[in-house]
Amino acid sequence: MLKSDKKGKSVILYKGSEVKKNEKLVTAKFDFSSLALKILAALIASIKDEDTADTIYQFDIKHFMNISKTEDKRMYKEVKEAVVEIMEKVIQIEDENRWSGFHILRKPVIEKNLGIITLKFDEDIFPLLKETKSRYLMYDIENILSLSSKYAIRLYEILKDIYKKKTFKRNISKVEEIIEVDYLREILIVPKNYKYADFKRRVLEIAKKQINENTDILFEYDEVKTGRRVTHLRFIICVNPAKISKLQNSYFNSRKNFVSLLRKNYSGNRKFWGWKTIDKTHYWLGLDKDGLVYGTAGDEIIDFNSIESAKIYDIWLKIAQNSDIYRQLIEQGASLKEISKSNKETWLSLQEDIIRIQEEEKNE
Repeated sequence: MLKSDKKGKSVILYKGSEVKKNEKLVTAKFDFSSLALKILAALIASIKDEDTADTIYQFDIKHFMNISKTEDKRMYKEVKEAVVEIMEKVIQIEDENRWSGFHILRKPVIEKNLGIITLKFDEDIFPLLKETKSRYLMYDIENILSLSSKYAIRLYEILKDIYKKKTFKRNISKVEEIIEVDYLREILIVPKNYKYADFKRRVLEIAKKQINENTDILFEYDEVKTGRRVTHLRFIICVNPAKISKLQNSYFNSRKNFVSLLRKNYSGNRKFWGWKTIDKTHYWLGLDKDGLVYGTAGDEIIDFNSIESAKIYDIWLKIAQNSDIYRQLIEQGASLKEISKSNKETWLSLQEDIIRIQEEEKNE
């Protein structure tokens, strides 16, 4: 995936890039092919904080074939068709009070000799694509590249979102969720002529096999009947230890890896991953564009030298190793300052964790 910046340079989307989706997009109603879903995920993964609705994105077909391990000679034609599909179809977002329909892409242009498609996001949906300050889903794009079923991709995102929400503040490894069959059929746009047996065989079982073999989660499901009819499904979701990346597992094993994670998610973006109190003044901790630690309190900014920074990293690494809440926040690149204002429940739980960790250290 290539994206033009203001100077016209290109940025390549590598395997391992993170897809961030607003929860409204996860449960929206739309019917895209598996290829279109992968292209859309790749495009969303390339959105940066500084992007606007006028930002031009260049989709490099050959590069996409490489990261998705595709050698099909028809891929150029199929990618073109998938981009047209994303552009023409409507995505439906609905809650209790409002239904909205959106197109996603506009102005695609194919440079045939270069194998590049140049396009923009539709200005009406772009704010929603970019909005990840509230609840959002995040996953490594590699999880969906091997999924051939469009239903597997959509169900992966839905179940991954449920798992992240339910484990966000609790130290649990397995979660359950009951979902109405009709609701699931509706958001997945399952053909109306599919009876439940067809839905189970062509959607659920295929998705289960592909998700369990290729992604970072595993799931099983039980059928819940009302009378003789299956009306609900009880999903049991847990992590897939065989697919968790070694890098992610090692983020909190050493200061070096911890710093790498912080620099990845916090360098130069004015997000804060910790705090330090100096002479009763509360400084929020961030990283500048060069990855160096600074603290800010109001208009005052102080820079920490390498020795001070090392001590700060050690303190917050200890917290990360002992607090599921903090660990998930920084893996998502959340700003603690923003959390303290917008999510009091999570903020109070984090404070409780820190107090507990400090007490445990005193007793050691």
